[in-house]
Amino acid sequence: MSVGIIQGNVGSITILSATVDLGSVAANTTETETATVTGLKTTDIILGVKPTLEAGLLIGTCWCSAADTVSIQVANLTGGAIDEASETWQFIVFRPDGAAAGRVLT
Repeated sequence: MSVGIIQGNVGSITILSATVDLGSVAANTTETETATVTGLKTTDIILGVKPTLEAGLLIGTCWCSAADTVSIQVANLTGGAIDEASETWQFIVFRPDGAAAGRVLT
């Protein structure tokens, strides 16, 4: 088994805002939702901050799946569907410096 260590420095840290409208999440399931966040690059490391949260709805990892697109892992741990209202989220974006972007040591 190999272990990867990201090499390099953080080139910038930025806070971006975007409107996110999660779809209805069925009971006891997980899914991936996407939203447009202008300025994202696929090498960015992203932390999504949702302003409110309904009991039983879990927000997991966020990542840039394509330029200007954030993918958000969502889980519903309840016995009924959850359909959150559209909200403005904050995304803390860590951008590796140019030399280290995408490089991994093994």
